[in-house]
Amino acid sequence: MSAIRTTCGCTVAKMAQDAIQPGEKAVMEANLDLHGRKGPQHSRIYFATNDPDTLFTFLAFQGTATQDVEITPKFLAFGRLEGEEQPAKQIVVKRLQKGPVKLLGFAGDDPPFTARVDKRASHDKSETVIVVMPLKSLSPGTHQATLLIDTSKGEQEPRTIGITVWVAGEVTVLPSKLTLYAGQGPSTRFIMVNPGTVDKFDIERVEVPDDKIKVELKATSAGGYRIRISGLEGRRDLDGKSIQLHTNIREGHRVEIPIRVITGN
Repeated sequence: MSAIRTTCGCTVAKMAQDAIQPGEKAVMEANLDLHGRKGPQHSRIYFATNDPDTLFTFLAFQGTATQDVEITPKFLAFGRLEGEEQPAKQIVVKRLQKGPVKLLGFAGDDPPFTARVDKRASHDKSETVIVVMPLKSLSPGTHQATLLIDTSKGEQEPRTIGITVWVAGEVTVLPSKLTLYAGQGPSTRFIMVNPGTVDKFDIERVEVPDDKIKVELKATSAGGYRIRISGLEGRRDLDGKSIQLHTNIREGHRVEIPIRVITGN
């Protein structure tokens, strides 16, 4: 037996042995992962043999998957925030089968959000309400995090919910940083700088961390700038440096565009 393949990534199959002698039996171990699926499910395992009467055959899984929980929403977007706004949004986890729901927190370090279970938010005992809020004084730009929820007492991977917020600064910068690869030769990038919470502004001067880096400014009809940055190289000494745009928004105001150099290690 050989060439075992499945019709979807949710199914994994393997044989205990490749050859079966006349009169013998063999065991095929197959795992069907229904995590996050619901409704009718169909999956097949195909394999080849050297039997001239049955060169190819298959085994079939068929059934109906039921979910243990319903999570609403599956992705949480706060949209645009200005200043120190700190709105709260809810995630509702409804238990369809018996068992606890446990809030594990956020993946990674220093998440830009807080999350807590609000036991008073619902009178339905099958529902768990999680309140999510962005931290105060987040830096301008996009902030993302992944919330982890355990619905299986640790027997399965936790459920994940993506959360995002965009914090408006006095100006918006896209992309907000320059990413280069170590050893990369001279390259050119473009950055858009537009008004955020201010109506208009001017860029009065630009500071670069290396004389080889050249910057060209072109005003746009949106009241911002299209910036052409050339001469960028993936040098390690540029990692952590920044290009600084000095504006007339107020005395000493500047916008920093960080440079990150990624190494192969």
